[in-house]
Parts: sequence; structure tokens; C-alpha cells
Amino acid sequence: SLRASATAFDSRIDDWILWIGSPKLGIYTPINIRRVHSYGVEAKLSAEAETSGGWRLLLDGNFAWTRSINRGDPFSPADESVGKQLVYIPVYSAALTARVEWRRWELTYKWNWYSERYTMSSNDLGVLGRVKPYFMSDLSLERSFALRWADLSLKGVVRNLFNVEYVTVLSRPMPRLNYEIFLDIRPKFHTRKR
Repeated sequence: SLRASATAFDSRIDDWILWIGSPKLGIYTPINIRRVHSYGVEAKLSAEAETSGGWRLLLDGNFAWTRSINRGDPFSPADESVGKQLVYIPVYSAALTARVEWRRWELTYKWNWYSERYTMSSNDLGVLGRVKPYFMSDLSLERSFALRWADLSLKGVVRNLFNVEYVTVLSRPMPRLNYEIFLDIRPKFHTRKR
């Protein structure tokens, strides 16, 4: 099966609270933007296939173009933020998830991409004016078990599979290659028959 959809949105927001960081102090303070115009397009695609051998293949992807523009009044004569993209909101982003299922096994690959994001409300592209674009990959393997008293699953995840160096907020590096293990226990509570 194959499904596709596209959505356009247009929002006008009053009193948007935006947290702006000080490069010298590293402290974030809120500012109130009187008016924000947020608009864009999101496209989604999903596909699913099943083989006669019991294999199930699933693919989900999406792409977004998002503009969030400051339409408020300048805070001072030197304020260059009016008419510019809000800080830390990427204009473009995309994600892809591919999953293979067989019996009680599930292998999942997730990929995310974010375009550059401004860190200054004036949208300057100096050294401290942007967060570079980055992509992220995660890989997980899960095995589920059905017991009489509970459903169990054991899952191992490799995050940042390709050991990418990236930041989502200026001067706050994110973890490089890392691992997680999950054990999910869902007890089955039965009522006694009389």
C-alpha cells in the first residue's frame, strides 16, 4: 500500500514567548513578540509491503517547509528582527523511518535532517548567528515475547549511528554515538472466573 498527503498551514499568533540566549552569559531570557506569522507546507509519504514469508516492510517519510516570521513592532530603533525568521526554527526539515518486521523481531532505522537555524533575531550569519544543518541516524533492534503473565520486549538502540558532531542550541553540544537498552514489561491482569 502507498499513501501520500500534503498539508498547508497559515497561523497568526499573538504574544509569542521566545527565549533568547545571551552569548556572553549563557543565560536565556524570555521576550514577548506581539505578532508572529507562521506558515508552510508539510508533505508525508508512507508505504507498506508484506511478503508471503511473513516479512513486513514499512516506510514513512515527511518533509516540511516552515516560515515563522516576526511581524511585531521593533523593541528599539536598532531592532532588526521584524520580518525575519524566529530563532531556532528551521526553515526546512525532513525525516524518514524504515522498519522491517519478521515474526517477533523488528529492525528500525530513523533519519532526521534539519536545515540551518538562526540564533540571532536579526538572522545574521556570522560565527554565532546560526546553528549548522545536521542529520541524525538511529538504529534499533527489538524482540518481543508473549508469556502467560506478561508481554515483554527487549530493545537495543544505537543513537547518532554515524557519530555526527552537532548542536541543537548554540554552545550546547549533543551526545555523539551512544546506546540505550529498554525492557518493556506489560503484565496481563486476569479476573478469576467464578
